[in-house]
Amino acid sequence: MNTKFSENFWNTLPELAIAKILSHLSLLDRLNASKVNKTWHAASFRGEVWHQFSFLEDSLNFELLGADYTANICNGKRLNGVLHELTVYIQNCGRHIKEMELNLKHRGSLRLFDQLVSVCHGVICFTLRVDSDILAVDSFKLNLYKFCQGNVQLEVVSVEEVDFKTRNEQLPLSLIHSNRLTQLRMVNSFCSNSLSNLMYLVNLKELALCPNSLNFSLLCHLASKSLRVLHIVANSKTKEFYQEALNDSQWREICRQGPNLRVHCHLGVNHEWTEKDIFLKPNMPVQSLIFCKILLLNYPHLTPLLCNYHNTLETFIDYSMDLGSYSIYSTEEEIQAKERFIIQLVQHSPQLRTLAVKEVISSGASLLIAYTNRHLDELFLLEERIVYANYIDDFELSEEVQSFVRSNCNQKRFSSAMSDLLGREWHPMTRPEYIETILKKYSLFF
Repeated sequence: MNTKFSENFWNTLPELAIAKILSHLSLLDRLNASKVNKTWHAASFRGEVWHQFSFLEDSLNFELLGADYTANICNGKRLNGVLHELTVYIQNCGRHIKEMELNLKHRGSLRLFDQLVSVCHGVICFTLRVDSDILAVDSFKLNLYKFCQGNVQLEVVSVEEVDFKTRNEQLPLSLIHSNRLTQLRMVNSFCSNSLSNLMYLVNLKELALCPNSLNFSLLCHLASKSLRVLHIVANSKTKEFYQEALNDSQWREICRQGPNLRVHCHLGVNHEWTEKDIFLKPNMPVQSLIFCKILLLNYPHLTPLLCNYHNTLETFIDYSMDLGSYSIYSTEEEIQAKERFIIQLVQHSPQLRTLAVKEVISSGASLLIAYTNRHLDELFLLEERIVYANYIDDFELSEEVQSFVRSNCNQKRFSSAMSDLLGREWHPMTRPEYIETILKKYSLFF
């Protein structure tokens, strides 16, 4: 394209078109683009530019200074300049913000939050994560409560690492949010607060809590209303000790009150309770189990518990973001013992649609898994964790199945046979492909 024509094209765009372009840019890019000329500057003050406001302090610093921003002594000055520009836009356009995402790291960004609280009263989706340095400021807590009380149209709220350690204090969400709020995620947040205010949220469809925050009366009540999705989250910031929050009879009653409730467990801690019946109760309506642990799972303990979820379990993911945990050596006997339990899990989970394991597994066992459940939409197996061998000769299988496995467990025919069984193109995944796919889909809370 001719350079002069290109320049004229961008300079003559109408404000509405410019505003649409600006709305898709990051905050820093919006500020930079607003300086192109007077038309772009004027367009940057249109309300539609600011429907979505995402202030992620680490990302912003990275955009400003690159990978070495933490060591750059100019960091504070440049960030303060950006904050000043943003406060001008918030003062003029903050009332148009509908979706707000904040990740606050340093006290200098608190004046931005103060400005947002005073101006923004029409927020629908609110996401907040803060550093401990922010939590120590008394005014932040007051402003957070003020923000929630001033935004009665909130429909989606996600709060992480916000815990003021104030025992039995009421939550900032209450009766005034009951008509609109449908999704609430409180991860490692308000851990000592009273959850009684959540009783008002009768239109809540999705709730995320940490294990120690599970409350029988609350879940019974919400399940009898609109609650259909319960995320139970334990990640690296979650309180380590777990004591039984709900017993099996309580889970049975919760299911009686809300037969359509489904539980999704996101377990990113290495503690043993995540694989034992102190947590995994038979009557929990578990639909997905996502393990993100450095250690290998204890399948002899875990598989019998998971067989209780044969009517509900659709997703079982076991992965680790520490690549070292995939390098653990396994003998033939160990592989046989582990994959027997994995096969048992698949055989007792007819609803299973997604499976990922980080164990070393034989091609024979993989074929049997696909043969047993041909409805698997996603089967994630690492190429480097597959041993091309048949270790399942001692299984009680029909001659047809045994013959199929024996004929196709070699490396040359394996992927093609798996594709035939699953009814789609399938292949073992390389490590980068595996990690990228798993992280994109299943690392929401980790």
